[in-house]
Amino acid sequence: MQGRHSFSRKRSFSGTVKDGTSQETLAGVNIIVKGKVVGTITDTDGKYTLKVNQAPPFNPHLFLIGFHTEDKEVTDANTTLI
Repeated sequence: MQGRHSFSRKRSFSGTVKDGTSQETLAGVNIIVKGKVVGTITDTDGKYTLKVNQAPPFNPHLFLIGFHTEDKEVTDANTTLI
C-alpha cells in the first residue's frame, strides 16, 4: 500500500494598514482572506502578518468599526494595505 502525503507550506505576508486620508497607522483592523478560514488583526502600530496556504493572488478583506470595509488584492509577499 502506498500513501501520498501533501504538505502545504504556509506563506507569510506582512505589511502595515494606514488610514487613506491621514496616513496614520490603524490598530485593531481585522484582515481575513475571502473564502478561507484565515485571518489576523493589526497590532498597535498597524502592522500585521498573515499566514496563508496559497500563493498570491488572493483577496484579503479589511474591516474596522467606524471605517468603511475594503477588499485588496495581494500580488506579492510585502504589501502595504492603505
